[in-house]
Amino acid sequence: MAILAVGQEGITLSALRPIGKAEFEDKEFEVKTLGNYLETGTPIKIIAIDKSKQIIVEPLSNNI
Repeated sequence: MAILAVGQEGITLSALRPIGKAEFEDKEFEVKTLGNYLETGTPIKIIAIDKSKQIIVEPLSNNI
């Protein structure tokens, strides 16, 4: 199993509205934004992993 960490970069596999799928280290994970809509193929990074293992992400570029 891939070990994820805050700051790790990946890419969205689906649109995040704000929940969707993303890939980190060739593995697929369900991720969530802080309310932003992101298109499929958007480069992202992990900004938090909460106690319930929910992965919170933001786009690499702040120009949404």
